[in-house]
Amino acid sequence: MSECELCFGNHFIRNEDWTTRPCPICVKDFQTIRSKILDEADGLINGDRQAEYGPPSENFKCIADIWNAGEDLGIEPWQAALKMGELKLARLKGPKPSWDSFRDGIGYLALSAELWALMMKERGDDVS
Repeated sequence: MSECELCFGNHFIRNEDWTTRPCPICVKDFQTIRSKILDEADGLINGDRQAEYGPPSENFKCIADIWNAGEDLGIEPWQAALKMGELKLARLKGPKPSWDSFRDGIGYLALSAELWALMMKERGDDVS
């Protein structure tokens, strides 16, 4: 696959006012792009990443434990996933937003929502 000469494969272009717009070469149909990025994020969090890092509840608990070490900041596993999503948002504010950062951010937010819902269920609270 060759890299787009306009967006360098990121699928988005930075405007002069620092907003972004879809690359006219790579992006033809927004609904297709929405579905594509959701499918890719789903494939990662329920496929490759799940196999590589283990269950999200265990992985993000480990991350939260490391971040809480020494100071007991009270970071819950769902908040660790949320903070990873925030990292991706920060990267998107940089000079070259990338498809990967959008996709990974979506995945982290989905995992954060799942971990939050599990925590609420364990506490006996309704999440609907």
